[in-house]
Amino acid sequence: MADYLHGVEHYYVDNDNRPIEILAASTIGLVATADDAQEALQASVTLGTGNSAVTFTAVEAGIPGNIIAVEVVKSDAASAELSVSLAGDVITVSLATDDQGDIDSTAADVATAVNNDNAVKVRVQATAGGDGSGAMGLAYLTYLSGGENEAFPLNTPVMVTSRTQIGKAGESGTLKQALGDIYTQSGAVTVVVRVAEGQNETETKANVIGSYDPETGKGTGLQTLLGAEAALGVIPRLLIATDFSHLSSVGEAMETVARDLNAIPIIDTDLAWSFTQIVTRARQLAESALLHGGVKYFDTAKKTYLLRHGSACVAGHIVRVDNEEGYWNSASNRRIYNIEGTAVPVEYVSKGPYAKTCLANQLNANNVMTIVNKQGGWYLWGNRLTNGVVMPHQRIRYIVGDSIVEAHQSYVDRNATGNYMESVKNGVNRLLRRLRTRNVISGGECWIDQELNQDAIGTGQVFWDYDLGFYDVAERLTFRQHVTDRYNESIFS
Repeated sequence: MADYLHGVEHYYVDNDNRPIEILAASTIGLVATADDAQEALQASVTLGTGNSAVTFTAVEAGIPGNIIAVEVVKSDAASAELSVSLAGDVITVSLATDDQGDIDSTAADVATAVNNDNAVKVRVQATAGGDGSGAMGLAYLTYLSGGENEAFPLNTPVMVTSRTQIGKAGESGTLKQALGDIYTQSGAVTVVVRVAEGQNETETKANVIGSYDPETGKGTGLQTLLGAEAALGVIPRLLIATDFSHLSSVGEAMETVARDLNAIPIIDTDLAWSFTQIVTRARQLAESALLHGGVKYFDTAKKTYLLRHGSACVAGHIVRVDNEEGYWNSASNRRIYNIEGTAVPVEYVSKGPYAKTCLANQLNANNVMTIVNKQGGWYLWGNRLTNGVVMPHQRIRYIVGDSIVEAHQSYVDRNATGNYMESVKNGVNRLLRRLRTRNVISGGECWIDQELNQDAIGTGQVFWDYDLGFYDVAERLTFRQHVTDRYNESIFS
């Protein structure tokens, strides 16, 4: 009778038919240097003015200092002594009074009392204004403000979502320039990992490549990007290490990390390389977007041209195309804004007998992307990764696959009943139909391989298969001209 009920009850039943959400495709992962990036700032507040002012500054730099508050009160009794107390995060200063009950504490007295109190001095330090000889005034409860954490801690993933954060990147190193190049094209969510500038190129390269410590479970350099989802809730999908990716071993390290993230590494060539060296590098890389040519900017402050590697600019350009057209569209033959040209000349001929032999076409033929001038505008030119796969197709595979995996995390450890198997299959098919309706894919279907699953009974593993159909990217348009005299027959009819 323990489960007996005379009445009405209600249950909430999980809905297994929830649509599969597509994961974000356009987050950039950036590894860069910036030794003078903004450090942590201390919160502070100033009460009073001139010689009567006291500035309270948090001992611990960073945001935690902003929760500290200060109030200045006066005892109603005459001849009261100056006292300081701490309750939680509130510091109370009770001013001394003379035998008439008037305030008898100077700013210097208050600063000294605060700095001598064992409980308070570990939270704030006080500084009197001027010579501190003025009488301290009363003050309502006032919070310290202006405390900020270190903008870009070493080997720590930091999310950048606004160009205002560029101002915290300092002037040295590569971070400020890379973020600026991204934002010349588009607003973008960027996961930044700052690494230390070494004493020489070899040390800096080692810092960029980084390492992973299995004991602490933490990585440095490029390896830090693997922890971005756990720390920030986003997965970098376009990886760049502008001004470092052209160095030997850096590109290979980027590919390794990208493979774990299902991301696309955008790797620069050395701007001084010959065509043979560029092609050789392309064949060394497994599945990267290899970019040659760099970018040229005009610096209005320095009144000179700046030549830079182009991976940050192109990453921002890809994000802009993603936002405007969708990640399943090619970013090639879309205009790149706010650049003066390429850092090194890249010959491009759009038609005629030299179109196939121009440098831009030869780079593309060897799976190398570049930037070309078309009728006065600058355009990204090239679709293929170094393994010959069209970049949008690879990105679709990654995003669709990861979205399906993420959507089914809650399905783990359930009983593999017939309804369970069909529910998963139907959910994937609904996603594929939705993608087909949006012209992301040309088709797709999920099915259950009965024989495969029967053979796996007792192993705890179940299988679903699905396929994807991609739309071709129209890289080569061919028009065939026919000359005929049949239209002249009407003259004599």
